[in-house]
Amino acid sequence: MRLAGVTGTNGKTTVTFLVAAMLAAAGRKYARIGTTGNWVGDREETAAFTTPFPLELQELLARARERGATDAVMEVSSHALAQGRVRPLRYHAVGLTSFSQDHLDFHATMDEYLAAKCLLPAAHLRAGGVVVAAVDDQPAAQRFLAAARSGSTVWRASRGGAPGRRSSPLRSCPKGQVSRRTSTRRPGRSRCARRWSARSTSTTCWWRSAWGWG
Repeated sequence: MRLAGVTGTNGKTTVTFLVAAMLAAAGRKYARIGTTGNWVGDREETAAFTTPFPLELQELLARARERGATDAVMEVSSHALAQGRVRPLRYHAVGLTSFSQDHLDFHATMDEYLAAKCLLPAAHLRAGGVVVAAVDDQPAAQRFLAAARSGSTVWRASRGGAPGRRSSPLRSCPKGQVSRRTSTRRPGRSRCARRWSARSTSTTCWWRSAWGWG
């Protein structure tokens, strides 16, 4: 089963639903695991946690495979990473959507919180996997990308560039190099809309690359 893991203070649920919609459009059976519920191959089930504890998580993935799922996309919380809930898993692709102050009742400091997020590419990305982060207004993104092992494909998603100008499509590249996607800024387009565009575009591209769709 091909796995993708999404972490970030905000945006995890949105990204997993976008990837799930892509898989459905491609006619692939999938599992989606996250805050609002778990889609297990052919039906929705309730979720007690954003990222289930190990036994439940393995059971979910096993049931999804039994029901014909070939792909899985899941939210991976900092709590789950710090507690080792996904320890046996190796993801084909991982992404960071955003990073801001949260969960300091669990993590002692912001640095500890970010270190937990960085475990996703550092300890759970399979050899040759894809790591992506939205870099605009996100100083933490570079640390997340740098945590990936050598040989990973590293993508940086950005909405930068001159107004009305669109850059060439996002390209994958070996770790240590940089690829960039710039979305068009139209007059009157809100900051929120630009962020949505950058995140949804990067989500589509890194999943397609990890799965060899283009």
